[in-house]
Amino acid sequence: MSATSIPVIDFSSFDADPNSRATRDIAEKVLHACRDVGFMYITGFTNPSPTLVDSVFDITHRLFDGSLSASDKIQYARAGKPTGYTDVGSEVLEPGTYDVKECYNIQKALLDPTHTPTEAELPAFLRDPETIGTLQEFARQCRALSIDVMRAMAVSLQMDVEWFVDRHDDACKDKGGDNLRLLHYPPVPEDVLESWKVGDGYDGKRAIRAGAHGDYGSLTLLFQRDESGLQVLDKHSPTERWIDAPVIPGAAVVNTGDLMEYWTRGLYKSTTHRVVIPTDSGSQRRPRYSVPYFSQPNDDVVLSPVPSPLVAASAAGGQFEGPTGTVKGDREDGEFTSFGYLMWRLTSTYK
Repeated sequence: MSATSIPVIDFSSFDADPNSRATRDIAEKVLHACRDVGFMYITGFTNPSPTLVDSVFDITHRLFDGSLSASDKIQYARAGKPTGYTDVGSEVLEPGTYDVKECYNIQKALLDPTHTPTEAELPAFLRDPETIGTLQEFARQCRALSIDVMRAMAVSLQMDVEWFVDRHDDACKDKGGDNLRLLHYPPVPEDVLESWKVGDGYDGKRAIRAGAHGDYGSLTLLFQRDESGLQVLDKHSPTERWIDAPVIPGAAVVNTGDLMEYWTRGLYKSTTHRVVIPTDSGSQRRPRYSVPYFSQPNDDVVLSPVPSPLVAASAAGGQFEGPTGTVKGDREDGEFTSFGYLMWRLTSTYK
């Protein structure tokens, strides 16, 4: 993978018709991105609109710039729940590292526009009708965009165009499902920066804002603004090599998650990625914000191999080693459900 090989795919002509030339061309590019890289930028979508994305970033800025009180952080601590606040250092994505970030996770049930969150569910700032309304509309549009990406994935795997969509429906609300995350990477304290220095640079294993990890679910949409720092591991390099994934205005970053890699028995790749400390002193002293939207299948979906001839051919090669070697799934037959897989991953991440 070279610095130019995180594909940029224009979705403006995507029409979800598996017989149309435009959809087939986009699906072929998606196959390359998911199989060979695990990451892509997508452009050409109309929703979420730039104005709506701006509004969500404004909410994120205000949330972490004082609208979330110290008592809120305690009262609404995530503590293994699908919704809540996660403090700096609480998430251990890479053993031996310390994540310099805080975030607020909001599960799909609270993003349903027919639901009015209660005081027990969200802090006052996020319950404000204008604020929650904006987040609910953003989540709706992210879901719609994710569905189009899933349709392109299905076509790329020579499956029914709605196969993934049918397993990500709106019925999954009780235990988890999709998740919206508002992320804040605070400026790095001077003493921490000093402790990370090695010669004229920084210790690459320690100078990070989010440790190396793969996402858990089907796919992730990531919206970035202003400050970069995202890096993607080069799967094809014989030595550890990281590729910058800078901010591209108007684009969303899409990556396939661990569950999708397992579901496709390794044909689609879940690529390790991280967020590093910028090298220039100005960026080190500025906060970074990002907003990912995570897609997760319905809780009871069984993660048997997807019915794709490409996946069957890939699995027949015997090269994929899933996570279940000594780890048994939550079903009696040893297979995972979507919810069981998610819980298995979460328990290994949060302290």
